[in-house]
Amino acid sequence: MSKFDDFDNNFNDNEIEKAIRKVKRKSLIRNTIIALVISVITIIIAIIINNIVYMKSFNEAMTKINVNIESTVPTAYASKVNYTPGFLGVRVDYTVSKKVGDRVVHLNSKSESYGINKPLIGQGILYSDIYNSEWGKISNWEDGYRKMLFFHPNINYKEYPNDLSAINNMSDDKVIEMAISLDKGYSKDEIADIAFDMRNINTKWIWLDTFSETQMNEFKEEVKNDAQKSCGIIESQVRGLNYDYNNGNIYSGITDINEMYNSWLNHLRDGNENNITSEISNITNEINKNLYKQLIKDGKDNASNIKILGFIVEGTKEELNEIISKPYIKASTFGVVVDSLY
Repeated sequence: MSKFDDFDNNFNDNEIEKAIRKVKRKSLIRNTIIALVISVITIIIAIIINNIVYMKSFNEAMTKINVNIESTVPTAYASKVNYTPGFLGVRVDYTVSKKVGDRVVHLNSKSESYGINKPLIGQGILYSDIYNSEWGKISNWEDGYRKMLFFHPNINYKEYPNDLSAINNMSDDKVIEMAISLDKGYSKDEIADIAFDMRNINTKWIWLDTFSETQMNEFKEEVKNDAQKSCGIIESQVRGLNYDYNNGNIYSGITDINEMYNSWLNHLRDGNENNITSEISNITNEINKNLYKQLIKDGKDNASNIKILGFIVEGTKEELNEIISKPYIKASTFGVVVDSLY
C-alpha cells in the first residue's frame, strides 16, 4: 500500500467529520461558558445597581412622605408602611394616621412610587368627600372623620362655628380633637395669658399666619360669594408647627417656639435635594421653597415676627371646659372624636 493510500485511510470522510464535530463541540462549550459568565456578571451588576437604587429610595421615601403629610395634615404621620421593591424602583403603600388620646386613628391610604423605573400604581375611582353644610364645605377623611376648619381673624365671616359649646353633650370618656381659631393674630410674647388658660389641655399644633396677600384675597372672595353662612379654611390649607414639647403644655413651652420656628424655616428652605424623587415630593419641595421665600420677603424670618392664629388641641370635655366662652376664641370646630381606651 502506498503512502497516499495510508493518507486517504487516515483522513477519510468519517475522521474529518469527527474532527469537525469535536471542534464545534469545544466551540459551543466555550461560547456557552462565556455567555453564562457574561449573564452572571450582568445579573450581579443589575442586582447591585437595583439594590443601590432600592436602598436609596427606601431610606429617603419616609422622609419625603412625612414632609408631604406635614404640609397637608397637621399632627398626622405615616403608619402601616409597606415597601414593594421593583426593578430600579420601589412602591410605598402607607396609611395616613394621627394619634388622638390613646388611639391611633386612620385617616386615609395612599401609594407613591420612587426610583428611576417607578413601579406602576393602580388607578382607582375617588369620589368627592366634600358636602355642603351650614358652615360651607365640609370635607371628610377616607375613613369618615371630619376635617377641621379654621377661621382667619382678618377675614369677616358671616358667622362662626362654636363646637366648644357642644362638648357637654358628649360622654365623659370621649377624647375630642378641636381646631381653635383666635380673635386676632398674637405674637409669641403676647400669647402667654392664652397659653396659661390652656396649660391643662394637650396642645398638638400651632397655626401660623403664613398666607400671602393673594391667598387672603382668594379666601375673602370665597366668603363674599358663597351662599353658605361661612367658608372656613380647611386643615389641608393651613401651615404651622407641630408641638410635642412638655406633654402638650403650651404655657411651659413658649420659649421653645423660637427653636421650633427656626428649624421649620430651615426645613422649608432646604427641602429634599435628591435625584430620586416622586412627583408629589417635587411639588411639595417647590411649595415649601416658595413659602420660605414669601416668609422671608414678608419679614417673618424669626418667631417674633410671625403671628399665631390658633391651635389644634385635644382633651376630654372636662379639660376643654376650661376654655369655653373665652373671649379670645373666635371659632372652634371638631376634628376626630374617639372613645378613650383606658
